[in-house]
Amino acid sequence: MTSADALVMKNILIERGMKSENNRMTKQDQNSYTIKIASIDKKEETIEEKGWKIKLQYGEFSPFLRDLNKHLSEAKNYAANEYQSNMIDLYLEHFKSGDINKHIDSQKEWIKDKGPIIETNIGFIESYLDPLKIRA
Repeated sequence: MTSADALVMKNILIERGMKSENNRMTKQDQNSYTIKIASIDKKEETIEEKGWKIKLQYGEFSPFLRDLNKHLSEAKNYAANEYQSNMIDLYLEHFKSGDINKHIDSQKEWIKDKGPIIETNIGFIESYLDPLKIRA
């Protein structure tokens, strides 16, 4: 896979309202890719766009995210305010569905929580190995 391939895939995802932070991409053949999206829910869909065949595979890291959501649900009982509670609700939705926009919304709640005693942020936030420096 080339950086140019990754850029084309990034642009196709953006056009579909998706981002790259919570997924991995593998090249199957010349114009065929699989994008594995971190989520509890498992489903697959194939799209063809601009001569590219893309299989979207939800359910990457499902067992781990299921455990995470179990503990986040319990942690919600100890939220200090509505911002923390809202942030956890959005985390739960994000990790269940794989919708990265829910994580972005959680960050809007996180920033409203001024001066918490303990600050926590969970998700696909920092990137290291992706050629475009996007995937986390």
